[in-house]
Amino acid sequence: MRTREEARGKDIYVLVDRLVNAGTSSSQRARTSLWSRVLPSGSFDEISISDEKKAGRPVRINAARRMVIVNWDAANGDYVCGSDDTFLYFLTRQDRRDALLSAGGIILCECQSGRGQPYQAAYDVIFGSSQVEVVNASVPPELVEGESLAEAKWNNDSVHTFAPYRSFYPIIRKLSSSLRSSYIDTVPLFNFDNQRPQETFYRYKYRQSLYNGWFCSWEKGWVPLLVADLREPLSLPSKLFSPPPTVLLAKCELGGVMLASTMWIAGSKCTELTDSILQIKVDEVKKAHKRIAWRRRLSDTLFGLALCLILAVGAKHFPALRGGVLSDLGLFWSSLILLRLWLHLVWRRPYGVSVLQFAGRGLRNFWETI
Repeated sequence: MRTREEARGKDIYVLVDRLVNAGTSSSQRARTSLWSRVLPSGSFDEISISDEKKAGRPVRINAARRMVIVNWDAANGDYVCGSDDTFLYFLTRQDRRDALLSAGGIILCECQSGRGQPYQAAYDVIFGSSQVEVVNASVPPELVEGESLAEAKWNNDSVHTFAPYRSFYPIIRKLSSSLRSSYIDTVPLFNFDNQRPQETFYRYKYRQSLYNGWFCSWEKGWVPLLVADLREPLSLPSKLFSPPPTVLLAKCELGGVMLASTMWIAGSKCTELTDSILQIKVDEVKKAHKRIAWRRRLSDTLFGLALCLILAVGAKHFPALRGGVLSDLGLFWSSLILLRLWLHLVWRRPYGVSVLQFAGRGLRNFWETI
């Protein structure tokens, strides 16, 4: 392991679990990090917040020159692996994260889960409360090797680039329309319990999967880049009324870029994606977000004007309407209700989500704020 002095000046910090049997020749991470397979040699340093805490050394993630990566499950709060210290670090030292972003840095997290289920609290502490929401995956309590269990539907070995932004978004414009896992490693992934067979762990059982779960909701400002290739395709009603099952989201924040994912990026050895992420130019990402925001503002404004036109034509040509609802509410209150519906259903909906896909959440927000 590199010393703190050797770590200075590294372009990338990878936050990982604690060392098991530290100080011995057989020392390993509690959960294996595979970023050395996809990152250029000498460009990064692995840092365990748990080990640094025990040694009494501060961790300044803003010292990374370009990027901080949170390794898979490294912030899921598991005290056995030391990821509880990483969780608490993001909870209590948001200033370090903000300093990294303010300097034009990038923060990327791989999938954060507990017992195979995406862990919402980890995403809340890394990116901010309720910024992104992971699907409520239901995983059976017992995993039996060789059986076809319900947990398999939450993962797969391929994803697709998000079509509406594929032609111009810097991270995905040069990628293939579909990406597939190239996992070929045989190293153990779990090193903290030698008495338990590797194949009983969810992550090891599905180590060829490119993602685990997906985001089912996100705040405006986040941009979907990759969507899951589901083992069980969504029904037509689900496609119409549910946001796309996104596995990689991006947001410009404080001069930098945040990338939230439910993917196993390094483990899947998807070098096409990792190379694209490493080549990120923050200014180009900002331009893409401005383009998306401008297009949305224009389309949403036109949508609102169309609603106003429909209301005006309806009031003029349909006396029953003019003497019914409009008469009871009055023009002012009718217009105010229409404006609020437009704000909640159209204007405030996230990028990459249609009005129908946001209708459920938008209507809830509408009623809750009356």
